[in-house]
Amino acid sequence: MNKEKNTKKLKYGINSTVIIIGAIIVAVLLNSILVAFDDKISLEIDLTQNEIYKLSYSTKEVVKGIAEDVKIGILYDGREIDESDEFMSVMKSIVDKYTQENEKIKCELIDYYNDPTPLLKGEYPQGAISEITARGIKPLYAMIIVKGDEYQITDPQNY
Repeated sequence: MNKEKNTKKLKYGINSTVIIIGAIIVAVLLNSILVAFDDKISLEIDLTQNEIYKLSYSTKEVVKGIAEDVKIGILYDGREIDESDEFMSVMKSIVDKYTQENEKIKCELIDYYNDPTPLLKGEYPQGAISEITARGIKPLYAMIIVKGDEYQITDPQNY
């Protein structure tokens, strides 16, 4: 009787261990899949009343219709970008949605204070830097949008 009881405990113990290990493996695999597709599939859910953090249908159609390469450079001042910088987080999130909709759109953060290399080595038009200064635009959060030889500067005061 005692041996039968021990066998039963061992059986349940092994079953429990197998189930726990299986659950861990499933969780790790699911996490790996979600991380791999994070740049292609938005994993965020917009629960605001008017869905202000979601691209509208018409915006998605315009973005999908872009046939030429577009590069968006977002300027920032070298601080560590984290969730406490709400403005940068929202702006980067929206631009990332554009890149998810169309592979022709690329985005990068440019630390104009500590590492302005992309601005200096010709990845962005030289006129863009001059224009930011001439128009009196504060560089923090300004965007340089480049398509072919054309570019546009967006002033963060107008967002």
